[in-house]
Amino acid sequence: MFTFAKRKGIFDGVNPMCGVSIPKGRKHGRKRLAYSLLEVEAQLKAFDDEPTVLAIIGTAAFAGLRQGEIRGLWVDDDEGDVLKIRRSVWRTIVKDTKTEGR
Repeated sequence: MFTFAKRKGIFDGVNPMCGVSIPKGRKHGRKRLAYSLLEVEAQLKAFDDEPTVLAIIGTAAFAGLRQGEIRGLWVDDDEGDVLKIRRSVWRTIVKDTKTEGR
């Protein structure tokens, strides 16, 4: 805007932004908090009669997945001793994961 005003002759002074610096801001991304082991164990104990809920809580707590990756898990992704992360779900959109071959 300053350059435009100077060209139009509206402003004929020194650029007021000379010598101004932009302060460092916060790091990008949302801060994500992790539950402690005691909190996870309390949740597992609270739902010990619900195997499906236990599986969801355990996977969410111990696999280190993002929410969309947890939503994208299918039964076929469990290969015994390996959990394959093949897709992610955001709202109603199913996408392949960013990194293939894992």
